[in-house]
Amino acid sequence: MHSDSKVELWEDTIVRDANGQIEHHPLNGLYVSGSGKDGASYGYLTFGGHNLAESLLLDDVRVFLLFFYGESDSEREAWADPLRIKVLQRISSEERVWYLSFVGDVPDTSTSTGYVPIGQELQCGLLKEEKLSSTVVQSENPAHCGKGFTPRLFFEVPNRLLPHLVNRYWSRAYPGFPIEGYALPSGRIDLLHEWDRRPRDEQLFRDVIDEVFVAFYTFPAENRHFVFVTNKVSLDDMKRLLDLDELQRRAEELERQAGASVETTT
Repeated sequence: MHSDSKVELWEDTIVRDANGQIEHHPLNGLYVSGSGKDGASYGYLTFGGHNLAESLLLDDVRVFLLFFYGESDSEREAWADPLRIKVLQRISSEERVWYLSFVGDVPDTSTSTGYVPIGQELQCGLLKEEKLSSTVVQSENPAHCGKGFTPRLFFEVPNRLLPHLVNRYWSRAYPGFPIEGYALPSGRIDLLHEWDRRPRDEQLFRDVIDEVFVAFYTFPAENRHFVFVTNKVSLDDMKRLLDLDELQRRAEELERQAGASVETTT
């Protein structure tokens, strides 16, 4: 890690020209630049649909970006996994759970390929053991994977299981397939099932944002940073919720620990 390792939070806001026309909209980040009116999707939000930046229903939606910096030779910023756990726990708190989705493989020497899909491992293991609710929905492919939809598993994750999920699966999620989550009260997996049956349009996204406390996806391809989408909190609220100053102190502590480890092994 570098001496400039840090955690940064900022809000991506609507920018208008002198005539009031929108020059930049944070929801445009869901779509590939220059891909036309329908906007080829990055696959960031399963229920995002298309052309949301043009909607008159979503003026109150706020988009916050949380960045982790520290490793010049790492695209993933693996050092920040303990902070990712804290961030997710602080947003869900004791009042909510996360409904998370990972796309990728995990090592398994018992298979002929040596790997099993994350969803399969979860369904055969943790979801059964912990009796966690889950559902499979249709998620639009990222632009680089062609048009169409892919089945995607979402499952309920209480705070106590977040360390296990982040430590085991974050690093194994496929680059280019964002990790995705929705903070909702426990026992509301039915909402995701209902949303999946509806057209991916502005009204659906309006209803999703009204129901969830915060939704998130990761970016860029290496699932390094967070993008939070909500209409429940301001930037100042988010700073307090995440305890941004403490996250930065923790980042500096992780840096010192990494330095001490290097000195010990040399």
